Parts: sequence; C-alpha cells; structure tokens
Amino acid sequence: MFGFGSKYAKFWKWFQAHDDDVFHFERNRQKVFEELAAQLRRVHSDLVFEFSSISEGRREFTVSAGGIRAAFPEVTALVHEAPPLPHWEVIAFRQRKDVPKIRTGDKELDRDAVFFDYVPVDDKIDMTVFIPGMADASTQDIVGLKTIGYLFLDAVIGEYDVETKIAGIEFVDAAAFPERRRTPLRELPDVVDKLPETVQ
Repeated sequence: MFGFGSKYAKFWKWFQAHDDDVFHFERNRQKVFEELAAQLRRVHSDLVFEFSSISEGRREFTVSAGGIRAAFPEVTALVHEAPPLPHWEVIAFRQRKDVPKIRTGDKELDRDAVFFDYVPVDDKIDMTVFIPGMADASTQDIVGLKTIGYLFLDAVIGEYDVETKIAGIEFVDAAAFPERRRTPLRELPDVVDKLPETVQ
C-alpha cells in the first residue's frame, strides 16, 4: 500500500469526488475527458484511459500505458490502489476484444485483411505484419495504417502481451515478401499464448 498521501490515492480521491460526472461523461464529454486526463498525467505523463458503455449500471474504466513500456508499473500500481467503486470495474491495460474493423481519419481496415508472420526471439517473437495499401500510400496515410495496425494488435492480444511478448514489429505492404507465410491476424493469440509467461 502506498498510503493516503500517494499520487495514486490522490487520483482515486479525485475520481470518487467526481464519480457522477465521470460516469455520465456524455453530459460534458470534453470537460470531463480533459480533467480526467490531467489527473492521470499527475500520476504519469503517459497514462491514458478508455470507458466501456454502461451495462447493468456499471462501466469499465481501463487505465492504459498507451503502449509505453516504461509506464506499465504506474498502470499496475494505480489500478491496485483503486478503492471499491460501485459503478466501476477498473481494468489495467487494454484487454483483448473482438474488433473487426478500425478507422483512423479517412483510413479503415478490416482485421481479416491483415496477416502476419513471425520468428521466435528468445521467449518472444519478431513480427512482420502485412497491411494492404501501404505500397501506394502517402507518408501520412502510412502513419494512419500503422496506427490501425497497432490498435489491432492491442485488440487481438491485449496491450500487455503486445509489449511483453513481441520483440519487434514491422509493418509492410500486403504484397511484400511473397515467399513468407501469411497467418490471419485473428490467429495471433494462438501463437503468443504458447510463449513462456514473462515475470514483470
């Protein structure tokens, strides 16, 4: 336990004091999100958040490191210090979920159009991710496609496993390296779940 004066305790004290506003953030989305983001930055500058929709009077509140490995201990500590919250399930890291499509800006990809290959590296894997449209995309569009690629990885295997079980990620056009095998991205959990557990 970090004590009542810790930055984690201070965050949760603020959260409890603003519970109703945060739970019903749709009433004033911008104000609530800005204030919540500011409070998280007081814990660590890289922390971000996600909300689920309301189900049976509760929401999920996910605290994420935004894919920044150095911030993982802060996520774990903050979630560990969460008090009982009747309206909330507090979750550390983006979890696996079924996301068939992702759009960023004017770019949209189907998960089932994305494939991968990998090679073992110690207790992890190096991945090559094949994304359609990268060969003819502008520099800006390539950034958008790579962003979608990372979001798909978080959705398929969860943020924690992306950072702890994948040593390297290379995004290439779907037509690149025709000699390489191509496994549907939705099958990635079958690969990473066979890897040794990493002790953090």
